[in-house]
Amino acid sequence: MGRRAANQDQLEMVFEEEPYSRILATVGSELVETGGILLGSRDDYVVKKFVYDPHGSRFSAGYDPDITFLNKVIKEEWEKNHLALIGFVHSHPRGIRRLSGDWGNGYGDIGYLRKIFAAIPPLEKFLVPIIYSTHDGDPFEIFPYIAFRDQAENYEEANLVIRKSGADLPTISQDTHMPRLESGPPIKSDDGPPRRADGKVETYRTKDGEAEFTFRFVKVDDQYEVDILETPSYGNLDTSLHITHRVNSPRGGYQADMGLIDKRNLDEVQQMASQWAEFTWTYIKSNKPSR
Repeated sequence: MGRRAANQDQLEMVFEEEPYSRILATVGSELVETGGILLGSRDDYVVKKFVYDPHGSRFSAGYDPDITFLNKVIKEEWEKNHLALIGFVHSHPRGIRRLSGDWGNGYGDIGYLRKIFAAIPPLEKFLVPIIYSTHDGDPFEIFPYIAFRDQAENYEEANLVIRKSGADLPTISQDTHMPRLESGPPIKSDDGPPRRADGKVETYRTKDGEAEFTFRFVKVDDQYEVDILETPSYGNLDTSLHITHRVNSPRGGYQADMGLIDKRNLDEVQQMASQWAEFTWTYIKSNKPSR
């Protein structure tokens, strides 16, 4: 299919009612970031099935799909129902309505898109709607973006069309809101003292779903620092700063050692914090320090 049909004035993203309703009941109501795949025919790109990803690692600044699980689903759906992968939907924190950039190695929304296009040569376009979940108490919203091969960064917003089969579906608002910053009560890290500081508090769930880490992203001048608020217990393991990739925080307790990254870029800092959590969890489980 071409980028636009000759008789179209506006791009359309078409959902059948059942997969749209499933998105509302999962990604549309759960804590960000969650997601799943959109399946249908590449002849018309109508979404005929949505499969939620229950195993992906979740961080409010990013979502890392469970590729093994989703690849198995894609293979089974093609063999049994002749449904192909045509898109991916995931939620963002309210106020972040655009796709994230290309952070290299398939990270970031645009980076992931480019990886998908490279892996599937016949794919001419890909549906990448962004969701605002009702989990925060505000209305559900969807931004129906479509990306195109060789120009993923120039994705376009389409008109959303739902093929109804019965009851009316929720009205979709296109209003946007700024993300909220939190400065809540003191939180105690695994082996550090309670402390309070202004910043954005976020919890990361590991890829295996077995552990959670809580961080506070504190802006100091034009850079971000990552205070570690909660971690699983290190038990009897060596907790020296070198082994655990931590540094002392000026606010008490510890910070994650971010290494040589652009600390002015919050997205990059949050991505590195999620990697630090995975490294730490691997150390805790295996009793071997990550290098």
